[in-house]
Amino acid sequence: MTRSKRVIDVLFGIIMFIAGAAFFISNVDSGILAMLLLLQIGMTIRGIRALHYYLTMARYMVGGKRVLYRSFILLDLGTLAGSLIGHRMIYAIIYLAILHTFVGVVSIFRANEARSYGAHWRLKMAYGVTNVLMAAAVIVGSTVLKQPRITIYVYGAGLMYSAVLRIITAFKRTKIVYIQ
Repeated sequence: MTRSKRVIDVLFGIIMFIAGAAFFISNVDSGILAMLLLLQIGMTIRGIRALHYYLTMARYMVGGKRVLYRSFILLDLGTLAGSLIGHRMIYAIIYLAILHTFVGVVSIFRANEARSYGAHWRLKMAYGVTNVLMAAAVIVGSTVLKQPRITIYVYGAGLMYSAVLRIITAFKRTKIVYIQ
């Protein structure tokens, strides 16, 4: 990872941490709205970046169509998050729980794969288990305890946790040699 990429990751991590902390002081309606807007913007940007990567480079690579499919899925998830704005809050809660579960399960599978190769896997495993636990907290807190504010807290905590992991990853030494 280049120095400029490390600096950008650290700055973006700090911004994510501040945004996550802001969820703890917001009210329920504005917190759900901000959550859905952040999800929509983030997933749409990631989908457009993946589509750009496919069009410029990945279509010439083996397995490049996976990048195309991932870009379409991210664009669809971003559109879905945007379409939930203005609807009942339970849909946003279900969307967040499914999203955390999916990301957690995929991260756990990737950690198991990395462990079988002898690579660093503990951080990925912790990230996956934390996401699955956050999904459980969203479901239990919002449906069983009837506290939709827990959804906002979980999203804010997840944003802060991702920010800390991004900053930690930016400071980790890379094992490969970059030729500049």
